Amino acid sequence: MTIHGVQIIVRITGSISATASSLIIYLILRSDFGLSSIYHRIMFGMSCADIISSIAMALASLPMPNDFPCEDDDLFAYNGKGNIQTCEAQGFFISFGLYMMYSYYAMLSFYYVCDIAFQMNEETIRKRVEPYIHSIPIILALIGSLPPVFLNLYNPDLLWCKLEPIDCTAKDEISGNGYQYVRGARQTFIAFYAGGIVIFVIIYITIVASFSLIVRNARITDNQLLNQQEANRENV
Repeated sequence: MTIHGVQIIVRITGSISATASSLIIYLILRSDFGLSSIYHRIMFGMSCADIISSIAMALASLPMPNDFPCEDDDLFAYNGKGNIQTCEAQGFFISFGLYMMYSYYAMLSFYYVCDIAFQMNEETIRKRVEPYIHSIPIILALIGSLPPVFLNLYNPDLLWCKLEPIDCTAKDEISGNGYQYVRGARQTFIAFYAGGIVIFVIIYITIVASFSLIVRNARITDNQLLNQQEANRENV
């Protein structure tokens, strides 16, 4: 499949994802509870994050610079209509949305732990836990996506602008001489890439640990019910 074909698929899937998340927001707002429940507010934040990243992905190569200096810019900026600033904006919104969305997944799991495993009531969760449920995804998203903007790490790639330094051969338009075009430091990229992996590993561990606690609590409750039923039979 050609790059153009893959970009068409990316535009379609990104548009579908953004539409689906918009529908979720619409159903939440139209429901009887609206945004009054913690679960709805978490899903609202998660859907907003998905819309941000999905729309940015659906733009595919359009935000890429149309005059990228590399000699193989037809590969990096296929059908690009933007400039380096629009490219950075796309890279930022993709990273920000993904970090925020997956962090909300972890926070949703933690919410279920508070509700089911710790048996906290809705009011207690709202006062003591919910501020962290919303602030942690936003903070992690900003930490993971904002610094690369100032470090020139968002650059064109095959499908969209992403966290990737550029080191390529360019040609001076006046003299015609070739030179090495570098944008973004490789060492800094590796550091941010490793940091992103650490964040996603923490998110994964949080989700697994949360569901483990929920399953453990369910088993304990089930055993207590069985013991109570046996005790009732003995009393009869």
